Amino acid sequence: DEAIERGVEVVEKMMTSDDAIQMGSSPSATFVCLGMAMEEKPLLGGASLRCYEKALHYLGRRAGRDGGGWERCVVLQQMGAVGLRQGRYGDARAWLQECAEACAATPGHPRDADLYNGAFNTKQTRMEFAATIEKMRAQACARL
Repeated sequence: DEAIERGVEVVEKMMTSDDAIQMGSSPSATFVCLGMAMEEKPLLGGASLRCYEKALHYLGRRAGRDGGGWERCVVLQQMGAVGLRQGRYGDARAWLQECAEACAATPGHPRDADLYNGAFNTKQTRMEFAATIEKMRAQACARL
């Protein structure tokens, strides 16, 4: 856990430096991409979750009236999926609950949203996304 935290701190410093900001860096998009890459590695699920937490932190800082919209929903879905794979069923259930609430409050469809400046996309409609979340929530509850 300490090594993960140090790694996240280094990336955060790099992405929030004056040079990175001048170049149009997006810490939230970078942390999402890192989280996605790490979740594919068997021993880096915890690091993946930490990256997603940082993405939500930076997304919250720049979010407008919609509270992060579909970008927030997608990150919470990813966190729920990692939580299920890692056996963190209580955490997964909480993240997926938050995701379901955000999904209900977010207008439009995730497939039409510009997610993290094009770094992430989905072909799902709102209904398909919501159905996926409900299936994952049922999985988390069944495994608790």
